[in-house]
Amino acid sequence: MKHFGFLENFYDALQLLDDKQGGQYVKAICGYMFEDKIPTLRPPLDGFFTLAKRKLDLSKMRRKVGSKGGNTERIPVTKEQVRAADKYAPATIGMEGFLKRFPRVKNDIYKSSVHLAVGVDWTTLADELPSSTYRDSTSLYQILSHYKEIVG
Repeated sequence: MKHFGFLENFYDALQLLDDKQGGQYVKAICGYMFEDKIPTLRPPLDGFFTLAKRKLDLSKMRRKVGSKGGNTERIPVTKEQVRAADKYAPATIGMEGFLKRFPRVKNDIYKSSVHLAVGVDWTTLADELPSSTYRDSTSLYQILSHYKEIVG
């Protein structure tokens, strides 16, 4: 890591410390970010570092994701996974039948958004979609995001 953001709350903590403690605090933060060193600090420095560590970890995670171009692996949810998540949904044409009826609509539902498919009345959705503003959508995610708006 070449750099990281030094946030205002790190500075606020520095204002509460004397120069010696402040130096230890800054060295602890820099050591953690640049060398992955987890410091052993005495109170009150350990508490201030613990608070800072949450933001530092977020910064590290964002760097890691950013180094991949911001792309994370996306695995489409299968029809079986949707059925398993929504086994008590009304007996309708189902997601598979909906996708067959609208072949231009692509299944872009992933594990993080499978909740959108729970409780969907696919038959009603298929009947109402052609008269909605989302009739030309090719994204199942977009359609399900606006499910209530579409079916009324």
